[in-house]
Amino acid sequence: MQALRVVQITDIHLLPQPGDKYYQVDTAASLEAVIAEINQLEPKVDMVIASGDLSEDGAAATYQRLAKILAQLPVPVYVTAGNHDDPQLMSTHLQSANINITPSAEVANWGFIFLDSQVAGQSHGLLSAQQLHDIDSYLSHNPDRPVLMALHHPTFTVCPLASCQLQNAGELQQLLLQHNNLRLVIAGHTHNDETDQSQRYSQYTTPSTFAHATHKQELAEHSEQDFWAGHQLDGATIGFRVLDLMADASFTTKVHWLKV
Repeated sequence: MQALRVVQITDIHLLPQPGDKYYQVDTAASLEAVIAEINQLEPKVDMVIASGDLSEDGAAATYQRLAKILAQLPVPVYVTAGNHDDPQLMSTHLQSANINITPSAEVANWGFIFLDSQVAGQSHGLLSAQQLHDIDSYLSHNPDRPVLMALHHPTFTVCPLASCQLQNAGELQQLLLQHNNLRLVIAGHTHNDETDQSQRYSQYTTPSTFAHATHKQELAEHSEQDFWAGHQLDGATIGFRVLDLMADASFTTKVHWLKV
């Protein structure tokens, strides 16, 4: 059975100029290392999802630079906004023959929902009432079509700090449980690889192409004023997720790690 091969990349944190570094990491170089690895995969990739924090600064020049880098991928790339992004400038400047900014898509027999979970000026995420309505409508329209949903903020708790979370994840969960065709949800934001299988659908976070992060699990170890009190960053470890989506609605997934 031929699978639809999807790759998720996330939390690129690109900056506008060659040589620019974020926490001592050249995020363009790390992204290009990931892209080189993706292009060597067998079987070949059919599509890529870039799930937010594409830029660090939300600047037009950064999105123009990103478009040129993502053009190295010979497949469609679907992008969503993260808390560091500017959705309007993404729409205007993140333009390339292979880049798509759309709320949904159908590829092979799978459906895809792409969500902007950004709250302007905040680190946490939130989905609007209109977005929740649109998710419900999409899942209801063709209940026999398996669906993957992608957004920046995770739909389950990976880190106890409020800024790491989707504020109305519980409301979203109640909606999703009404639909049998939602198969999996993929997110970024946390810069690490976590899985939740407690629902009818599977939930995943995916490592950053920029740096891996660990999150202390006790809220008392965190500080809203000092993010790094409860987090640790590893700029030598990056990764991406591969998902093989089957025609019978089953799937397999694996994280590919790189040391840079």
